Amino acid sequence: MQLYGVEHYHEIEVHEKFRQAPYVPPPNDLIEQIESLPYGTSIGLGVCSEQLNGISVGVISNQATRNYWNTIYDACLSSNHEVIFMDDVEYDQQISKFLSVSSSVEEYNHGIPDKSDQVTRRLKEISHAFLAAAQYTRRIIRQDNIVETLAYTSPDVAILDVDESDYLSATADTFGIEVDDYLRSKTDFFTDDEGNFLGGIQTLEEYYYLNDSLHTRETISRLYRAVKEGRVTEHSIPPQLIGTTTPYCPPKGFFEVRYFPNAEQPTLLGEEGFIYDALGDAKFSVKDRDNGLIFIKSYISGLGSLVLNGQDIIYIGEQTAPGTYSGQFASLGDGVELALTEGNFHIKPSYDDYKPINPEEIVLNQNGILDLTQFD
Repeated sequence: MQLYGVEHYHEIEVHEKFRQAPYVPPPNDLIEQIESLPYGTSIGLGVCSEQLNGISVGVISNQATRNYWNTIYDACLSSNHEVIFMDDVEYDQQISKFLSVSSSVEEYNHGIPDKSDQVTRRLKEISHAFLAAAQYTRRIIRQDNIVETLAYTSPDVAILDVDESDYLSATADTFGIEVDDYLRSKTDFFTDDEGNFLGGIQTLEEYYYLNDSLHTRETISRLYRAVKEGRVTEHSIPPQLIGTTTPYCPPKGFFEVRYFPNAEQPTLLGEEGFIYDALGDAKFSVKDRDNGLIFIKSYISGLGSLVLNGQDIIYIGEQTAPGTYSGQFASLGDGVELALTEGNFHIKPSYDDYKPINPEEIVLNQNGILDLTQFD
């Protein structure tokens, strides 16, 4: 199978802010290759028919994206090829529903005056839960369905969003799919001297899979597990300590701590061990500090090892109760703090005060509004 990965959605930086760029058409060489294929070639497209004609109002509801896929679809039809739609509108609708709920809860949170910190935090947890559910549906459930449909239908050519094509290129053997060649679109943008968008052009280039796609899937899976279970990993044994780098919304930054104990009480002092968070697995070592601790975290796998490129993260905290610490963290580069990642953290024996949320079991009232009492 010939595999193509395409970028149908773009954001460019303009005056330190991001906005969606206007329509950038598919690569000319992709269209030419479609038109040069033998009549009747079966081509799998990573969309569904409802998305092309605008019936769906979900993931690719913007007109520029529909124009992009319709250009490819029209080239297939005009060349008398067989088109097989790989996507299912059900996922598009579910993603839209999750995103809508997340947004409405966030707006509701901002609109309530004089609410307690506990209420604020819970509303943030609910909003984050539905955003995590949307990401999980799109990048895990929907992505798996597209690849499984490809394996079942076995088209001669597959044209997918780069997220799906990268994943397929890394796992084709697992699904019994033979990829003969993988070409991926590359987009070059043109701006004026003031940074205003003028246009863009796409070309095809060979792409060699790294690890980004699988790492991203693992990150999304861990974020969603944190929401639903209050855990980051699937390990059957609970962690000795659990922390968060986002105290204002704990599940967003949950991490699990497993160390080599030398004391009966849960403590990090003088320990070494492992930390598991959404970005991957890391080793850590701890140094004593007056009424607190300093520990250094080094990612050994996952997106964290790619994003931080070998840089460590330092955590400096004060002990507020046995086994409980609060403080600040920041990434380090050559001994100098960088702004790649920084903020506050909490660590304690457990986060029993977090009540897991399962967005898949949400209940909307007769007006389609979320009943927040179900999360009390």
